[in-house]
Amino acid sequence: TNNTRLTVPTGVTKVRLVGQLAIDDHTSGVFAQIGIYKGGLQDYQGSASQRVEITGTVFRLNVASPVLTVAATEYFELFALIETDASITVTDDQTWFAMEIIQ
Repeated sequence: TNNTRLTVPTGVTKVRLVGQLAIDDHTSGVFAQIGIYKGGLQDYQGSASQRVEITGTVFRLNVASPVLTVAATEYFELFALIETDASITVTDDQTWFAMEIIQ
């Protein structure tokens, strides 16, 4: 139903999240940020994000969380913010988001 989310399965108490955003057709010199929302919130204990200046023609941003203590049905989403550039193209075969179940 919510195909933009990774939801914690029942019985899982610890996870690590990793993701990558690949973009092209963008403006060099602007800033891009990638991060992980938990339950729709950007700020939480263990939150992770990266903000850098875009360079080159194909650009990739990566983010990884520490091991997080979680409860069943909590959910996470990968987000991206691009400064003043509405013309980016997300490279879908190189953009991904994954949950590693630790415990």
